[in-house]
Amino acid sequence: APYTHWKQTVFYFDQLDLTVKKGEEIQGSVNVKPNKSNKRDLDFTIEVDFKGELSEMKETMQYKMR
Repeated sequence: APYTHWKQTVFYFDQLDLTVKKGEEIQGSVNVKPNKSNKRDLDFTIEVDFKGELSEMKETMQYKMR
């Protein structure tokens, strides 16, 4: 593929201890849109909703990729 300015990235969650057992599912969504100030930047909103046997997480996180 031709070279672009986009790179791989990792989204870190605030909750560090999330235990998911085999068969449990994490529900959520990822919303991506161009930044209003710089169209080469992206604004991400990640929503996570998980209720498992050993842990729970319901959170909305916002990230900016430059």
